[in-house]
Amino acid sequence: MSICTHYQRWLIPICYTCKKPYNCHFCHDEVSDHKMIRSKTLMMKCLLCCCIQQIGKVCINPECIKKKHQYTCLKCSMWENKKNRQLYHCDKCGICRVGIKEQIKHCDKCNLCIKKRHFDQHFCTHDNKNTDCPICLESAWEGQKLPTILTCGHIMHHECMMKLLLTSNNYKCPLCSKSMIDMEHYWKQIEDYVNSQEMPNEYINWKSEIICCDCNKTSVAKYHFEYHKCQHCNSWNTKVNHVHKLQV
Repeated sequence: MSICTHYQRWLIPICYTCKKPYNCHFCHDEVSDHKMIRSKTLMMKCLLCCCIQQIGKVCINPECIKKKHQYTCLKCSMWENKKNRQLYHCDKCGICRVGIKEQIKHCDKCNLCIKKRHFDQHFCTHDNKNTDCPICLESAWEGQKLPTILTCGHIMHHECMMKLLLTSNNYKCPLCSKSMIDMEHYWKQIEDYVNSQEMPNEYINWKSEIICCDCNKTSVAKYHFEYHKCQHCNSWNTKVNHVHKLQV
């Protein structure tokens, strides 16, 4: 059995369907034609003494050294011994999640857990728990990647978002084009850049009808070759619908 890259543990689950032991449900699902249903797991194997037994917090073999884990959840057949990894079980989600339970609140509409400091401002979407990350197309909540809720309400893995921001310099949500992060500093840079330029005389009276990708409102802005500022929310994340080519 290969070393598990997902968890640090010495009690491992035995799949209810195929009756085989695996380091974890991720290791099982990577090589099997079916998924391990953690809530149905009844048996486990101790890696310290190879004793097969009913699931529990420690091995029942009296001759085993019976090491305890930092975190145990028998509802999910979950054992973890990484000290810097905090987990908790959410009964409404039905699974264990990464995070500190006291800092989390479950949203019944989204059907997922939200950090309390973001709860009142989060964009509520029906059954968000079953969404996939639009970047890697993997489940946004069931894997080990940490999910993040964007200001638009869409969800993607945090590491996928950072790769998108750093590798392509793309700050827009791939699903709705709203800004994914606080853009105030970047907007200031664009404004300084636009104000430092002088448009050629033939374009001075031109106007652009634009729609803002952040507030979804339309407005009219001074024509520019690259950037147009929303007159409602001051965002530069806009699209040009039509250009009025007025003569000088």
